[in-house]
Amino acid sequence: MKTNYPEVFAIELDRDEVAREFAQLYRVSSLMLLGAVGFLVWLAVFTKSLEFLSYNPNSVVPNEVLVVGFFILSTVLVVAGVWLLSELIYRTIGKRMGAKRAAGFSVDVEGAFLRIIDGISDRKIHFRQIGDYEAVSSKRKNKPTVGTVRMRIVSGGANTSFLSLYGVKELIATRDLLAEVDAERE
Repeated sequence: MKTNYPEVFAIELDRDEVAREFAQLYRVSSLMLLGAVGFLVWLAVFTKSLEFLSYNPNSVVPNEVLVVGFFILSTVLVVAGVWLLSELIYRTIGKRMGAKRAAGFSVDVEGAFLRIIDGISDRKIHFRQIGDYEAVSSKRKNKPTVGTVRMRIVSGGANTSFLSLYGVKELIATRDLLAEVDAERE
């Protein structure tokens, strides 16, 4: 069967955009982890302060005012601490790890398979498993043709997942190309 496309070809990626997306994933992960730890610390400190305030009946300020004030102060301190630590991790580790992972990121079409190497894993997906393609342009105004191609992966029954290819150059043309290759090689 004659095809209009070569058997093996690579999808062109913008490495800076890929590195930025991976670094953002590290930022969100660190924020979630530190947020959970910060909540536990806040809960322990706040319950201990309630215990202390309940044993101090000779206070000049009413206990309700102290509790509300300490609640607001401790909440602001924990949120600020979590955000600052998350930013510190992002700026010292996240950007470097994102750039390293982006350097190893590649997307190739190999026959009837889409091969994705992202620095951590090497994955081959048969075009038969891809349900549809979506093009999401970059948030950066100076790169309107760069963005993310999202694909719905159907794996038997009602189980579906989504796969995102970050930093794809010529976004609409690449999405259409993948859809045409999918239709041809399915």
